[in-house]
Amino acid sequence: MQDITANTRPETSKAALCCPDGLAYLTILQRIMKVAGITRRQLTRDGIISDRGRKTLEQRIVTGTISKGEYDRINAYLGIDPIRLHMATTVYGDAESYFDQSTAMAASYSHEIGLQFRQNEAARGGDFGPIGANLVRAHAARMSAEFTRHLDQVDRFRAAPLG
Repeated sequence: MQDITANTRPETSKAALCCPDGLAYLTILQRIMKVAGITRRQLTRDGIISDRGRKTLEQRIVTGTISKGEYDRINAYLGIDPIRLHMATTVYGDAESYFDQSTAMAASYSHEIGLQFRQNEAARGGDFGPIGANLVRAHAARMSAEFTRHLDQVDRFRAAPLG
């Protein structure tokens, strides 16, 4: 794909409606498309983007003029996880982190925690009390440590000789 990033100003981008950093999103999108062997022409053939839009896709992403509908269709078609995308581009500020196993795991936990909170919120009538950032940080640290301990146990189990 052509590199159109030279004369753009992402800091003034309207992309915040769809994605907070158009350049980071483009980096992720291009890598996923390359690995999957999907071209802009194929996106057009499959009705994801218009023929007219195919020619300016990269520029519209970086400048923030891609429509929310197109953005959503592209993400659904390519299986781009919106939470993982947000974590990579906004939380970590690193497009390449989208492809890290830790980002995939963190996004997976975020999905599940969100579902659990939603169920608990309904059961508690919406009252979670004063849950502060320090408590959230402490729970996240504990969960991460437990997960690492589990992986260490799995590694030891795999390395142990059978018999």
